[in-house]
Amino acid sequence: MLLCLKVLNISTFKLIYIILFAVFFSPQQLCAQKALGNEIFDVNIKTVLLHKAGFEMSEPIIQLNSNEKLLLSFDDLNDIKVKNFKYTIQHCNARWEASDLLTNQYILGFQEDYINNYEFSLNTMVPYIHYRLEFPNEYLAPILSGNYILKVYEDNEENMVFTKRFKVLEPQINIEAKVRPTADYSQRNSQQEIGFSIFTNNFYIPNPGRDLSVIVKQNGREDNKITDLKPVRILGQELDYYFNQQSIFEGGNEFRYFDIKSFRYRSEYVQAIEFWDNVYHVFLREEQSKANDIYHFEHDINGKFIIRNSDGDNDRIESDYCWVHFNLKHPFEYQNSEIFVIGEFTNWDFSETNKLTYNSENFTYEGKIFLKQGYYNYQYALKNLNDPDNIDIITFEGSHYETTNDYTIYVYYMEPGTYYQQLIGYYKFTAQN
Repeated sequence: MLLCLKVLNISTFKLIYIILFAVFFSPQQLCAQKALGNEIFDVNIKTVLLHKAGFEMSEPIIQLNSNEKLLLSFDDLNDIKVKNFKYTIQHCNARWEASDLLTNQYILGFQEDYINNYEFSLNTMVPYIHYRLEFPNEYLAPILSGNYILKVYEDNEENMVFTKRFKVLEPQINIEAKVRPTADYSQRNSQQEIGFSIFTNNFYIPNPGRDLSVIVKQNGREDNKITDLKPVRILGQELDYYFNQQSIFEGGNEFRYFDIKSFRYRSEYVQAIEFWDNVYHVFLREEQSKANDIYHFEHDINGKFIIRNSDGDNDRIESDYCWVHFNLKHPFEYQNSEIFVIGEFTNWDFSETNKLTYNSENFTYEGKIFLKQGYYNYQYALKNLNDPDNIDIITFEGSHYETTNDYTIYVYYMEPGTYYQQLIGYYKFTAQN
């Protein structure tokens, strides 16, 4: 490298600048990359689930070098022909950009493996093949902590089917946190502030403000997560993040929900169940904005969903698919905004699949989503077309300090001299009513 620089006749000042730039900035910082996420590229792939084995409501996170496993499952509704599905994993930084590592630096075993466990649906009007995979396993396992993307494809990566995020934790620190009223008295009835401290436990972090990436999420949502938090004070082995003026969330409201575990009866909030074109249609009751309602507690599951079929013995392969019709009453159509149904079952995403359209004759926003039988939580969100990052749930859901929300804190560490971020801290807690 030095020989090349001399040949190019670069000045001493420029040479020092290049060296310092390479030392203090990782390749990820030198070249912006696309963030990888939960995406489905094949329209016939439905109900992609990834969670800790044995606990279907859990986040997909396991501890490094432990016996913990992740369970992946998904349905293929295409042709009812067994596919040659393969998978691999990709290490990422805290921003979900691909890390600058070779695969053998973070994978133990083969670089890819087959998904061989499958079952055919039973007694369903919509036929499908249900696939399952448990990993890490003897063929493929991560050997570094951090963020990972699970890639599933047919035959080769050019035929990508879907990607799914998961995390591997190497605990080095402790976190204590609680929800508190905001310092702004005018927002105390609607907002929740997350105060927390990180205890390093003799784990050496040269420069916490530079070397740590701290992220706080509410109910698993990506659109309103808070990033780039810096400690307010460093008190020995305690990093204090209280009163940082940043980790403040709208309390929101308890989630709306519907139960479609059976097509034999209409559960709460289901107006009608019909059958035509060889598929069930579930019509939810007409709904209204809750923005001006007083707070009302509901036993929700904070945006998650569970696959269940009360009329069969095997939820995995006896749960049928149906069209769920949504109907939100509103006196006018927004001109510069779009309305979406959001929840974990939509990956908290904003796509054509979960967007509602306005019916000017009935003064309602309407839409339908193809879903597997179960129990679902959801909310209505308003997306400003002039400001796509501005996601508003308050307009239709309201916001209350009393709302029960799940909060998760992630702490990533980039050790000086390395090119990847470790996940060294993880803490999940609930804002209690």
